Amino acid sequence: MPIISVGGDISPFTPETRDQIDEIFNTPSLSITKFVLPFEPGHCIGKAQNLFRFIDEKKIEDWKANYGGQKKRDNHILKIDT
Repeated sequence: MPIISVGGDISPFTPETRDQIDEIFNTPSLSITKFVLPFEPGHCIGKAQNLFRFIDEKKIEDWKANYGGQKKRDNHILKIDT
């Protein structure tokens, strides 16, 4: 039941999502009653680093042009005088 346990993990941050998960699976809310860090006293944290690579502005514009779809147009009816 991995997705059900996610509800308890995200509950403090997004309680609405937890509620949706509970509703979908028709289960009671799970909660985390004890938070444990897997570090011993004196543990040294490694050097900080980016988890995601930087996205160049040009690449963003390229992606928008290629995958951004089209802007919604007004649906005007063309009237022809006869």
